[in-house]
Amino acid sequence: ASDVYKRQIQKCLKFMGKPQLEALLDAITEHLETFILSKEATQVINQIFTLHPHEKRLRQLLSHFNMDAPQPTAENLKKLLDPKRVDNIALKIVNKGTFDSPFGQALVRKAMRKMVPQERELVLDAIVEQIHQLPRTKPGALLCMDVVHFTDAKRRKTILKAVKGHVIETLQAAGVFGVALFLKIAKTVDDTVAVSKSVLTELLERGEDTLKDPYAQQLILGIFDDKEPLVREYFADAPSEKTSKKSDDQRRQELIANLSPGLLGLFNQSLTAELLGDMTICKMLYAVIKENIGNENATSDVVTLLQNILEATRKDFNEKINATRNVEELAEKLLVANQSTHRLVKGIVKLLGGTDIARNEQLSEFFESLFMFVDQNIGILAQTRAAFIILAFIEENTSYRDQIIQSLKTGLRNLPMNKPGLSLLQPYLQE
Repeated sequence: ASDVYKRQIQKCLKFMGKPQLEALLDAITEHLETFILSKEATQVINQIFTLHPHEKRLRQLLSHFNMDAPQPTAENLKKLLDPKRVDNIALKIVNKGTFDSPFGQALVRKAMRKMVPQERELVLDAIVEQIHQLPRTKPGALLCMDVVHFTDAKRRKTILKAVKGHVIETLQAAGVFGVALFLKIAKTVDDTVAVSKSVLTELLERGEDTLKDPYAQQLILGIFDDKEPLVREYFADAPSEKTSKKSDDQRRQELIANLSPGLLGLFNQSLTAELLGDMTICKMLYAVIKENIGNENATSDVVTLLQNILEATRKDFNEKINATRNVEELAEKLLVANQSTHRLVKGIVKLLGGTDIARNEQLSEFFESLFMFVDQNIGILAQTRAAFIILAFIEENTSYRDQIIQSLKTGLRNLPMNKPGLSLLQPYLQE
């Protein structure tokens, strides 16, 4: 039970043969209640896997607590631990406040889902005020997410007070696990104004550093887009019962409305060609433009952002074209042909092509500027990934469709059609 003894075990592990390892696993299983209540236990378990990566018995034991190990058979689980024992261990962890062990965190989470309300209250009270300190591991993050889910409105306010001022600190320390916790808060707490003040404001106040932080990027993008892989991974095993009054869509729309003005301003202040080359940034740009393009109150900021994107793209194009006329080289270096940026610009064309922009003079002027840039450089752009942007002008049946096709016929007349971009556009040259 003592940490001193566990440290001695760690020293001896590399000298143990199979019989000694089996004896150690017998002891761990028999005295699990005392074994898992400290960090040393996790270190012992990690060392066993380091020295014995194919150790099946320990994997079976850990999989009982959702510790990313193969699922054992029901018969083996029954031999390892009965449900009552799991609950007892979980309550001991709660009473001692020893939540720093990933093994213990996974166990408490498993037990909390089937506890009676009175027992669950003990867990919630023990965790809410230290919730931002726990998601340093995947089990810790998942435990915190369940706490947010099961707790009441009053405790959720306590959670928001606990995380306020610690958002960046938690993201830096916990990485993707911290992102998962804050997304759970955003997708569960009905008081979206309080969520914005406690979580989102800290991100926006950090300025350009937020746009360069991969975890802050994931958090912002996850609020806009439920289809992000991180959201799917961490919310796949979420409890099914509903514990919030608002619908998910209402909560999401309110958060986006609170987040958008600051995010649009941040992008307009900080957007560079370097940021435009980042895939997650391009996804964030598309998301904030898509959500606000029909919002009259945000039109001016949206148009400014669209113009900044076009200006950065145009400036990069002119610099690169002055340096070389080699199309193969340009296809690799042009920002507008970048794997992420061309998708963003293509998405913008589709958004504007499917919108009645004739009623908005600012959007109409921008769309014409974008068309002019593409039309004037169509011979080069058609030989790069930017061919998909040209295709969007045609397929969305925009007002510039006929002009684009005519420019294609003129600009590509003497070029071989065996390049991917050109072959993509070839059917329209026959019109």
